[in-house]
Amino acid sequence: MEGRADVSGVERRSSRRFKVDLSMDYSRIERMRLRAGLAADASEGGLMVYLQERMKIGTKLYVALLFSLGFELTGVKALSQVIWKDARLGEGWGRYKYGLKFLQIADEDLRKLKQLRSDLAIQS
Repeated sequence: MEGRADVSGVERRSSRRFKVDLSMDYSRIERMRLRAGLAADASEGGLMVYLQERMKIGTKLYVALLFSLGFELTGVKALSQVIWKDARLGEGWGRYKYGLKFLQIADEDLRKLKQLRSDLAIQS
C-alpha cells in the first residue's frame, strides 16, 4: 500500500490513492459559493486537489466530482476538510495544492469511487 509518511516515517494514509484528472466543484461551508477545481488523485479517504484560492488547514468544503462509469455519467459528493496544503510555484489557475479528507460521504458515492479506481486500473 502506498502512502504518505510523516517526519517520523510512520504511514498516515489509510487508503490507496489512484491518479485521476477530474473537474470538480467545491464551496467553503461558510461561503456556499461554487468554485471550480481539479482533482488529481483520489482514494476512499479523500482527494488531492488543485484550487485557485488560498485556504487554511482545517477549512471544510463541500466537493462534487463528475465522471463516467462505463456509459453512465455519475458523480460523487462529500463533505471534506483540508488536512495539508502546498502552494505551487508560479502564477495562474490552480496554483494551490491541497489534501482533502472526507468527513462525510454516502456509501453509494464510496462505491462509485471504488468502481472508478477499478475501471482506471483496467484501462492502464
